[in-house]
Amino acid sequence: MQLVWRDAAVPLTVIDLRDMNSDQQDQAVATFIDDERKNGFDLTSAPLLRIFVHLRSASTIQYTFSFHHAILDGWSVASFQTEMFNAYFKATEGQEIALAPLGLTPKTAAVREKAALQSERHRTFWRDYLEGHVYSALPPAQVEAGEGANRNRAARVDDALCARLQALAAELSVPMRTVLLSAHLRVVSMLSGKDDVTTGLVSNVRPEAQDGEKVLGLFLNTPPLRQQLGRGSWKDLIKATYANELAVIEHRDYPYFQLHVDNGRNPYYEIVFNFINFHVYEDLQSGPQEDGYKQVIEATGFDLGVNINYNAQRGLHLELKPGKLGGKQTERILGYYLAVLEAMAQQPDAAYDTHHFLGQAELQQLLSEFNHRNPAYPQDELIHQQFEAHAAATPDALALGYEDQTLTYAQMNVRANQLAHHLIALGVKPDDRVAICMERGIDLMVSLFGIWKAGGAYVPLDPAYPHERLAYMLADSEPVVLVTQAALADKFDIALPKVAVDGPRDLAVIAARSAHNPEPAALGLHAGHLAYVIYTSGSTGKPKGAMLSHRGVSNFSRAQIDVFETKPSSRVLQFVSFSFDVCVSEFAMALCAGASLFLASRDDLLAGEPLERTLKRHAITHLSAPTSLLAALPYDSDLGGLESLITGGEALPPTLADHWASRYRLFNAYGPTEATVITAIYRYQQEHGGTMPIGQPLANTPVYILDSQMRLVPMGVTGELHIGGIQVARGYLNRPELTAERFVADPFSDRPDARLYKSGDLVRWLPDGNIEFVGRNDHQVKIRGFRVELGEIEARLLACAGVRDALVIAREGATSAEKRLIAYLTAHEGTTLTAAALRAELSQQLADYMVPSAFVTLDAFSLTPNGKVDRKALPAPEIARNEVAYVAPRHATDQQLCGAWAEVLKLEAEAIGIHDNFFEMGGNSLLVVKLHSLLSVHYPQQLAVADYFKYPTVARLADFLDKGGADMVTRVPDGLARAEMRRNRSAQRSNRLKRAV
Repeated sequence: MQLVWRDAAVPLTVIDLRDMNSDQQDQAVATFIDDERKNGFDLTSAPLLRIFVHLRSASTIQYTFSFHHAILDGWSVASFQTEMFNAYFKATEGQEIALAPLGLTPKTAAVREKAALQSERHRTFWRDYLEGHVYSALPPAQVEAGEGANRNRAARVDDALCARLQALAAELSVPMRTVLLSAHLRVVSMLSGKDDVTTGLVSNVRPEAQDGEKVLGLFLNTPPLRQQLGRGSWKDLIKATYANELAVIEHRDYPYFQLHVDNGRNPYYEIVFNFINFHVYEDLQSGPQEDGYKQVIEATGFDLGVNINYNAQRGLHLELKPGKLGGKQTERILGYYLAVLEAMAQQPDAAYDTHHFLGQAELQQLLSEFNHRNPAYPQDELIHQQFEAHAAATPDALALGYEDQTLTYAQMNVRANQLAHHLIALGVKPDDRVAICMERGIDLMVSLFGIWKAGGAYVPLDPAYPHERLAYMLADSEPVVLVTQAALADKFDIALPKVAVDGPRDLAVIAARSAHNPEPAALGLHAGHLAYVIYTSGSTGKPKGAMLSHRGVSNFSRAQIDVFETKPSSRVLQFVSFSFDVCVSEFAMALCAGASLFLASRDDLLAGEPLERTLKRHAITHLSAPTSLLAALPYDSDLGGLESLITGGEALPPTLADHWASRYRLFNAYGPTEATVITAIYRYQQEHGGTMPIGQPLANTPVYILDSQMRLVPMGVTGELHIGGIQVARGYLNRPELTAERFVADPFSDRPDARLYKSGDLVRWLPDGNIEFVGRNDHQVKIRGFRVELGEIEARLLACAGVRDALVIAREGATSAEKRLIAYLTAHEGTTLTAAALRAELSQQLADYMVPSAFVTLDAFSLTPNGKVDRKALPAPEIARNEVAYVAPRHATDQQLCGAWAEVLKLEAEAIGIHDNFFEMGGNSLLVVKLHSLLSVHYPQQLAVADYFKYPTVARLADFLDKGGADMVTRVPDGLARAEMRRNRSAQRSNRLKRAV
């Protein structure tokens, strides 16, 4: 409600400063204005203005007019001051002051606004205009030590530049405001990192009638102006802006507040453009006492207010009014405006979209200071030569350990050499792919190095993968040899030489080969040749093979050893499956540093007690573990003598980071497969306010944060991470189009063959040179640390019988271990889709972490007005029982287990039946650890982690417990039990492989 008082006495205060000198007066006035700014106004008491006069001498006064914006806009202030000073000058000359009454009041504008609110034409325009609106967010505030936020920055535009801008406006027959607004939009695009930008446009809604320019009041609206910047010249941009501006101005009477309410009270912008050209000041009569005037406008409530004051006599002035931005940050932004105006005036026919407009100091930071890590690592080194150097220097040092088996560096080197010579005899040459399919163990590590020494590039095939996935990888990679184990070799029915490294026949042949290091020169092997091809999830429905070279792997190995401080005395656990590139980090961290690498069975790596026992047994000092594992581990986990904990894959919550960093050196490692495992590393420090940056670039791995037009974005602005340098992959095997799309020429390198990898990760620079991860620009997600293209799962679903449409999303949980994949489907008419059938079919094609936890069948997908699937309208999945009827708990044990399941799975206990499968309802190996932690309080000696996999339903687990659990069951010794479990797994995997190939 607005109350208008017919009369109100305006307080006038006179302050005498005549006993002070000029400097003292200036200080006194500055202090007064600062205090007055803080006093504010009582909005229930009129008038909302105060006038002050400071007496400075017998002939000099200083006048201050303080008011609330609710009663006056800038034009009203200018009109009031012009009229007041003209009256003052007349009075000093003895002239009569005659003020005629106005023909209208602010009520006229209120009536017009009310009519606009009821206008269907206005509502329709704004609905269509803002459909699909993209919020143009400012970069986060970067307030450096010693500087305050919310400090205005101003600059006067050079008169010559101003004249060129005026000439450009005249040439295009547009107002000067449009030229300046076009420059503003280009800067907003820089600050938001987007081409679709929106800004608030301060607009005059004064009554268009006689005395409309004289009436005092608040006659402003700030409608959103949205513009799509693309490609073209400055002139093209100005013309497009003018047409857009005219369209918005036609509907400017519709109040922004109503748009704000209609949008759920979510703002459309945080940057406001205010062009100030109060030509009423030109009517100001100069008097002998006038020394000048200055208008100070305080905070507007927006994150960034851009005032551009243009006056024919006083020139062009820019003023930035930041909300929370730091001083240096605001100064940089002011520089962007000046650079854009200069470019626009100097070459108006040039493209406006090709330059970044960053200052030299900022360029120096982004290109050099943040990418300065270039140690003199050997550029022509093969990765296995790092291992060979330690084998020669410390031959008796422990290299490998697996259960009761060990190998020294000398022993491992001899065995790898013998396999290498055997592969060479089979015809393996540099760049040939060699497939390797093995269980964890000593033979696996020996074989990887043997393949490298022979000049081959290994292609890992995880025996746990579904048969269709393995068959595709074999067909796509076209290996010349398959290195495997006897238990798996006969299951591969392929026309390809097979080497079973533990088979009697191959073992004898290999043992007879030379024990000496193969000579790379004799093989024609150099650092540019392939080291491995690793397959990652692909958006087309098929995995894609990334090709990595020795040069990149060698650089990565040396760089990570320096950062993680691995020493010969270090003991590293090989945790990750060898089919993922993080495995390279683990074994290179140890074997290329003269340290010891320990392997363990999958059962011994389960989060919780099994992992704790493994770490203690081998006195592990360095552990690489996905974020989801750390989230699943109990806080009181005893990790033995661990020194360094390396995580990655997903964001680590601050509380979790604080906990682990208080006990160990905690590193966050980031990197896509296409840039050789790790691109950036951050050692966690609490001064980042709880955030976990992905760190600073690794040695010889420059990175650039660019917008969609491949331009550098300013400090703090979100853009796509582009990775350059020595670790960039060759590309994707047999995928030239995708390679050309993702690997592009490096415009920042002086090497003509240099390339950048477009990661698809959205990030921003922090002031200290660390990089902060923001999100993705596509539908790729991380599930339990694994990279997953949702498009691959969707493509597989569309190939399933009866599926018409498919959409897969990742639903967040309280921790990364609780993130789940949900599949939404529509069926062909007359078809019924069942979760059991879909899950069974996908399990034959996708890795287990890629199979959705829930399947939701809909009649149709809800669409947004622009025809896209409305993801916000997708319902939460209902509980999945694999079509098993609900059976309520039978007794207290069932009830206790149902309650524990409900807590871990975030479900209602009443919804869980005793025959529901834990894993089909969204459980995974990491959530098993949480479940075990809950139940071990009640059954401290009766349950082992493996029991949850053996008895995955409430009924089976309860029956097991009621029989006494682990205490009452006769068990073979641990070592024999593990061996038996491995044999069972091998048999199961052999059956899969037999079906595959």
